[in-house]
Amino acid sequence: MKKAKLYSIISHTHWDREWYLPFEAFRVRLVELMDNLLDILERDKNYRFHLDAQTIVLEDYLEIRRDRRPDIERFVKEGRLLIGPWYVQNDFHLTDGEATVRNLIIGRSIASSFGACMETGYAADQFGLISQLPQILNGFGIDTCVFGRGYTRGERQFYWESEDGSRVLCEHMANWYNNLQRLPADPTAALGLIKSKAALCFENAKGSAALLMNGVDHLEAQEDLSEIIDGVRPLLDENEEVIQDTLPEYMSRLRAEIEAMGLELKCYTGEMRDGGQGTVLTGTASSRIKLKQQNVRTQSSIVNRFEPKYAFLSALGLKDYPSDYSKYIWKTLIQNHPHDSICGCSVDAVHRHMEDRTVRIWEVLNELEARADECYMSHLDRTRIPENAFFITCFSDSPYKRKSVHKATVDIISSEDTGCFTLWDSKGRSIPFEVRSIEREIPKQVLSPINLPGTKTVNRYVIAFSLTLDGTEKRTLIGIPCEGTLSVTQNTRHRTRNLENEHLRVRINQNGTLDITDKATGAVIRNACLIEDNSDEDNMSLYCYKLGSGDDIVTSRDVRARIETVLDTRLEKSVRVSFTMSVERKGQRNKLPIELLVTLKAGSRRLEIEATVDNSYTYHRVRAIVPTGIEADTNYAGQPFDIVERKQVSDFSNDEMHPCTGFVGIESGERGVAMLTEGLYEYEHTESGELAITLLRCAEDIGKYLGGPLNPDGQCIGRTTVKFAIYPYSGDRLKAGVAQEASDLISGASVHFQHYDSNKFVGGRPFVQAAGVPDIFYRPQEHPEIVIPLSAKAFDLTQNIENAMMLSAYKDSEDGKGQIVRLYNTADKSVEFTLRLGYKIRKAYLVDLAEEIMSELSIKRGRGVTLSARPKQIITIKVER
Repeated sequence: MKKAKLYSIISHTHWDREWYLPFEAFRVRLVELMDNLLDILERDKNYRFHLDAQTIVLEDYLEIRRDRRPDIERFVKEGRLLIGPWYVQNDFHLTDGEATVRNLIIGRSIASSFGACMETGYAADQFGLISQLPQILNGFGIDTCVFGRGYTRGERQFYWESEDGSRVLCEHMANWYNNLQRLPADPTAALGLIKSKAALCFENAKGSAALLMNGVDHLEAQEDLSEIIDGVRPLLDENEEVIQDTLPEYMSRLRAEIEAMGLELKCYTGEMRDGGQGTVLTGTASSRIKLKQQNVRTQSSIVNRFEPKYAFLSALGLKDYPSDYSKYIWKTLIQNHPHDSICGCSVDAVHRHMEDRTVRIWEVLNELEARADECYMSHLDRTRIPENAFFITCFSDSPYKRKSVHKATVDIISSEDTGCFTLWDSKGRSIPFEVRSIEREIPKQVLSPINLPGTKTVNRYVIAFSLTLDGTEKRTLIGIPCEGTLSVTQNTRHRTRNLENEHLRVRINQNGTLDITDKATGAVIRNACLIEDNSDEDNMSLYCYKLGSGDDIVTSRDVRARIETVLDTRLEKSVRVSFTMSVERKGQRNKLPIELLVTLKAGSRRLEIEATVDNSYTYHRVRAIVPTGIEADTNYAGQPFDIVERKQVSDFSNDEMHPCTGFVGIESGERGVAMLTEGLYEYEHTESGELAITLLRCAEDIGKYLGGPLNPDGQCIGRTTVKFAIYPYSGDRLKAGVAQEASDLISGASVHFQHYDSNKFVGGRPFVQAAGVPDIFYRPQEHPEIVIPLSAKAFDLTQNIENAMMLSAYKDSEDGKGQIVRLYNTADKSVEFTLRLGYKIRKAYLVDLAEEIMSELSIKRGRGVTLSARPKQIITIKVER
């Protein structure tokens, strides 16, 4: 008989891999937890336990206890040890959408290798949930979500939709994920606790079951739980039942009950960030900004360079996709993504380890990307090109046309250098360039797999040129040596307070602020980049920011800046603005040196700024303020797979600061202003219409209740350099391509140099020196029959709403049988688009995020597919040659 009240006890641990202890210290505790848990599962055949929906804990454990894998597999297959679908419990706002997708791909793959994956979207402690999470979960066949933070709307159960129509059934955990943290052994006391906690669960609830979470951070399994439940059952009323439950079974019964009884649930769309700072810990968007910068650059390099280059080489049949390295790189990066890691709110040792992981990733990325570039360029068409020439290839992996200033490093063996060269495109047109630097007689390392390492002496030229790349074009220029002498391009003027190009006019004021005129609209942004310093007095300051009491706001309004011209050429103008702010608080006077490198490039619609803060004191926040001059009661911000709108004044108290991914803006009528950012996630839309971006926040507390030492590295003592841009525009954000400009700021085209003789710098040094035996050995080129034109594309994208579709990924498929192109619609209306590959394809499929085939697509003219994307829909296409 169905019971009127079901007490569903979920045994679990919330496993922060690193937090108030570093990883290895926590792993010792994890090994103990797992040892004890496996013993419990062995002797209690009815016991069930959740490993926090993560699979990385199994990898961490089995590195120490390698012989326990068969036991784990047995319990997973029996459904008594629940793992997955995540690899780690990542923060959703501070990691890329692709990172969340790969997190699930990796987590589900690992879980499946053990025998089963828990298909529940469990997000216990993330500091707010992104708007597209329902669509991401649906993309892996997951239709439920159980979570803890970011919701204060009352009902415990509800539907949550992304704007494309993807839907999950949600359970918001009443009183946190430890509402039944541990039960006392006495049955009467245990029942009292169960009923009191269940009463809170039944408030505003639709179902007849109470979700009772038996566990908390790093807590081991309660070994006597079955005995306690057996002791409680005789004390229950006849309409009550208590069980040790699982999340999938709980959510399945909830759905069945809702459908059977015809219950109506509310349905919400948008992000889940209710409650203000105390709930979603908004200060984590600005803690330890250096970590966030490193993460953004690494994610971008993987998604926008490494993967697309190898996917194209794979599609051309030139090189196998390095899938094992790809998995290794992603796993290492995602190990930095748990919410207490990327949020910057752990002990210093944790974040030092994160930086080391990032360094190791870059060592791999740099080597593999260079190999991809060399492979591609070694197959370029060399017809009618002189043998003393060299190539410069610009690799664009954005589907949009963009004109940019590019830089290239040209190395010419000193003895072969004529002192001058010219630059041409494939159609014989001269490409003007500027010489930024020349170094002569420098050693260049030359490595080979079949010769000893060596060096060659080169003259190194760093040049700059303007070039338009059409979509995903890989465009190659030819350098031709000639007689003459190149010299470094001189500044046209040595001192200037004005920057100007086709689109913007910039005046630098004496206090270092900027007056920016948008020539298209005539609108002027006055006194942009005013620097503001505030004190921070929160006792959990790495999680939360609290403005100090009294007159604690200091600005650069009255400083006198030093203004120096750094570069003033046809292609690029840069001015260094430096000043020192005097900050007096609590009887102490501190100096805060600030340096702004303001750059305007030819053809660019954005003003780029590198800000360096030389910090020497603690507990404060530094922001850049841009008075937009626009009155609007909403703003918009980038978010993984989305652009969200937020109110200028939040519905919640202490909720002024919000996260943005890549950009934030305000628009009204026919104009807008956006700030484009690289790893700067925290912004405020002030009551006076300003945009304020946090450049640096200095704090060291993670909560007095945790005890232990403070974390002085969080104070960010020393020099920190950050990058952002100001982008005034006409029309709306889609027509202006705000998201595209933001992407280009972080990851523009990459540029690679290669001599006509692709073996010029791979020979190494001689080993064998004997008559009739070559000094240096070379391997023959693989696939010499494949020749690449000097301009080639991976694919083209056309659409009926300009700039609506954004590229998320171009990579090889997980099964290695084709390429994946993932796009998402940023518009609030349907978009029809055509994807045309740069090579012939024989099959095309619409697949989900797990890359499971949903339908076969018709192919037009052997290369193209046409689809319609619903508002905010993520679309993944698989193509096979």
